[in-house]
Amino acid sequence: MANKKELDWSKLEGMLIFDASKVACSMILGISADTIERRIKEEHNMSFTEYKKTHLETTVLRLKQRMIKKALDGDNVCLIFALKNLSDWKDVRENTQDIKDIVVKIKEYGKE
Repeated sequence: MANKKELDWSKLEGMLIFDASKVACSMILGISADTIERRIKEEHNMSFTEYKKTHLETTVLRLKQRMIKKALDGDNVCLIFALKNLSDWKDVRENTQDIKDIVVKIKEYGKE
């Protein structure tokens, strides 16, 4: 029986946090894409795509943390982006009457 090709898990995981494709991982690790798929199935009972997603989520979380920190530190572009993407803020309000009411209240407040 032929020797079972070993998979360098730390290298694979290091590539996956940067969204590497199975083909790229195969080329860098020097093993076939099918072998990578089989080893992931044997060890983790998931497909390459599922396994990659679990590692890519770490990258996404780190990027979100960094964006929020920049927003809180005063980066207005990040602040606007965070509000639009992490909450229900929008550029266009659905009810323009609400905006008119707010403007009236601001003007009244300025007169006090």
